[in-house]
Amino acid sequence: MNLSRNLKLVLLSLLIIIGFSSYFLYSSNNYKMLPKREINDFIEDKRKSNLSILKEENIKSRLDPHTLILYKNDTKLGTYILTKNRQGIEKYKGVEVPIDKTLPIQVTGALLGIPYLGIYITNNKVIQEGKYVEMEFEDGTKVKKKYL
Repeated sequence: MNLSRNLKLVLLSLLIIIGFSSYFLYSSNNYKMLPKREINDFIEDKRKSNLSILKEENIKSRLDPHTLILYKNDTKLGTYILTKNRQGIEKYKGVEVPIDKTLPIQVTGALLGIPYLGIYITNNKVIQEGKYVEMEFEDGTKVKKKYL
């Protein structure tokens, strides 16, 4: 098949334009870890609205880096998920559960999207005498973490 030189240049130009467009469309949704200053600004803003920040954790995943923040107020326990892409900071409010002081331990979390587990210990004896939290999953896998 013989193509004229001009038609070859047009096709090559189209391929280059499509290639660059695809790259920029794909890379525009690449997520990055928020700088510490932006995380601190978010936390300070939430503290003004009477939230207590219990834990902040940076998840340094190559495809989906994000910051997970566990918080409580007078009546609820919940999470925020923060990430950054080319359009700016994305903030997601995770699951909120009512605080029940009759339970020694409460959990919040998600199995889909960005999976996480937040544990809130309300029992003073467990807080003072405990050192570790151990979780066992359905497949028998165990995870043991020291808590503060």
